Amino acid sequence: MPTSCLPSLSAGRIGSYGSRKKALLIGVGYSDRPGFPQLRGTHQDVRRLKRLLERQYHFCDITVMTDEDHVSNDLQPTHANIIRQLANFYEGQQPGDQFLFYFAGHGMQIEAVEDVLEEDFKDESIISSDAIRILDNDLKIYLVDHLAPECRLTAVFDSCASGTVLDLPHHRCNRVCGLRNTVRRVVRQGSDVSVELGKHFLSLSDVVKTAMTPILSLSPDIMRRAGPLLCSGFCLPSTPSVENIICISACKDSETAFESEDGSNTMTSRLIDLLEKESHPTLKSLMHTISSSCADGVRKVPHPQLSSSCPLVMESSFLEL
Repeated sequence: MPTSCLPSLSAGRIGSYGSRKKALLIGVGYSDRPGFPQLRGTHQDVRRLKRLLERQYHFCDITVMTDEDHVSNDLQPTHANIIRQLANFYEGQQPGDQFLFYFAGHGMQIEAVEDVLEEDFKDESIISSDAIRILDNDLKIYLVDHLAPECRLTAVFDSCASGTVLDLPHHRCNRVCGLRNTVRRVVRQGSDVSVELGKHFLSLSDVVKTAMTPILSLSPDIMRRAGPLLCSGFCLPSTPSVENIICISACKDSETAFESEDGSNTMTSRLIDLLEKESHPTLKSLMHTISSSCADGVRKVPHPQLSSSCPLVMESSFLEL
């Protein structure tokens, strides 16, 4: 059952935008699932996040699903239970409501059969406790398509292959590291060697061509199919800002999320550590922090991603959009 609200530790809310705050938190450990490596930090991360949302952000309606023995059958994170919770997540939504969805568990890619807009011809998915995939197409229907425009969603996926797991249209333009980000800053500041094409700025210089290499190297078939939906990395934020969905992912679609051997070090734990110290960091600061911390002591470094329904103003405050 959803939790009751704990007493607020400070005045105020998550900002002036929100009225109701509702969260669905899912942590899957797979301890009884042969063929799936056990994840040791997911249950602890869910508990820490729940505590943070209650005490620091004043969430009153929180549903927690974990595959622990003491959890009732209807809140075990099976495929059927997760789908049921997703189907009811936005029930009764009103303008100004804020929602937070969290998943910690295994994720994977499979060959895309019907999804013609997947750049890499692969669908992303999360894995339920009964080892059934929930595809990004379905997550998009429940979490993106069913959200009212006047409401907002913050989603966090601490799972492998999760970079574009909600199929949101913008992700490259939200990156805070790398050459494309450097070039984008120049372009957004009005470089005289750039031209405006719709909502995209494409520089004519060689450095922009270099920054665009991953895009330009895509096959003509992908470019043709994706058309204007393809995020070039140079998208301009809306004025005024109208973004209402953001998604933090532990890694790119092609990467593996990180968990230390004892489960104490995950992308989620680093995120919570930051938010316990600073309730509303800028999106830029948040992504810098979790990106750099995820690299500490990791052989194959995952690159956390930030995707969104619209290009983001990276100086906006997290959970205060």
